[in-house]
Amino acid sequence: LKYDSIKGIATWIMVALDPMTMEETDDVMRGLLPVNSIGDGEGSVSFRIKQKKGLPDGTVIPSKASIVFDYENAIETPVWKNTIDAVAPVGCIDSTSLVKNDTLILHLSGSDLASGVWKYTIFVQDGTEAPWRELGTTDSTAFEFAYLDGIDYGFCVLATDSAGNVEFKETFERQATLRTFISGDANGDEVVDAKDAVLVMSYYMGEDGVFLNA
Repeated sequence: LKYDSIKGIATWIMVALDPMTMEETDDVMRGLLPVNSIGDGEGSVSFRIKQKKGLPDGTVIPSKASIVFDYENAIETPVWKNTIDAVAPVGCIDSTSLVKNDTLILHLSGSDLASGVWKYTIFVQDGTEAPWRELGTTDSTAFEFAYLDGIDYGFCVLATDSAGNVEFKETFERQATLRTFISGDANGDEVVDAKDAVLVMSYYMGEDGVFLNA
């Protein structure tokens, strides 16, 4: 292998060797490329080249190969293009829907101008003062969450694109909220007491003047 870093050209020179003598040979039956099912030879090379630093988002990097067998004319391959994707995607929670008695569906979406959104990582907050914790990752636009009663849930999502760029947020903010109630907790203060009984009685009796969280 030879590599010209100025011109950006990598060159492979491959020589067939007789397996018995390890001498160079022109015998087609002892050639370099293994024969495939239709009688042709098949071969490939692979390489990795680090891209130059500081290339802006959207830069197109083209490459192609020129293949020469013995003394025949060169075979030119099509041009392959890679595009630099240096900008992270943006993800959000569009809406939520309740299913069954204890399951919430988060409906997700994202935008990415280059490689496209690959997956979403969902985080939840179990109470307004609780730390955020990771729920899981999905490549779907819907995520199912089983919730418990008596918790004020908050949700946030981070998107990852197909180039591996991950959305960055300085601080997590609630993109969706679900406040579940303990059975009998009519005023939502997470305590079942006489206030809840008064609120329920007043509701059914049609009385006014009862305040939530009083």
